Amino acid sequence: MRDEPLRSTAPPITEEMIPAPRWAAALCSNSAPQRPGGGCGGTGWTEHVLWRFTGSKDGSHPFAGIIEDKADTLYGTTVYGGGKGVCKSGSVNLFCGTVFKMKHNAGRVFTEAPIHRFKGANSDGTNPYAALCCDSGILYGTTLHGGTSTCTGSGCGTVIQYTLPNGPEIVRYSFTGSTIPTYDGANP
Repeated sequence: MRDEPLRSTAPPITEEMIPAPRWAAALCSNSAPQRPGGGCGGTGWTEHVLWRFTGSKDGSHPFAGIIEDKADTLYGTTVYGGGKGVCKSGSVNLFCGTVFKMKHNAGRVFTEAPIHRFKGANSDGTNPYAALCCDSGILYGTTLHGGTSTCTGSGCGTVIQYTLPNGPEIVRYSFTGSTIPTYDGANP
């Protein structure tokens, strides 16, 4: 069987089809419409920093994008920080990452709080590089490491679930890195 490229029968996405996030006006200031897909760009846009991560309990290295709920609360992950677990780069413990929320207060004022700090144990994921997804008050995501320890001792990665507002975080799946017979992969 020959691999054929996937083709969509859906119409192309246009700027009018992409609703701007409600908080975008607080992040970008310009009289022109927000660019497709969100964010500031082009000429005349002004970017505003909403939060500067300190690398302690609030996390560090927010690699993935953020998502927003109906109450204008933003959710995301940090790869490191959080103050729990042992996730080293060389001899330095950078900690194991967080799931965080940023509550929109007014204007460009947000309050950041970690809602889960990864512990780095096999029962917990570590280093979430990917963005979260949500469904009716439940956040889903993946972690690069953690779960089973069959991949170089740091774990093969997990699929996690976090129920809002107060958890708990649940590991829904631990990748094994196996080849036969499951071929489930590793380090998503």
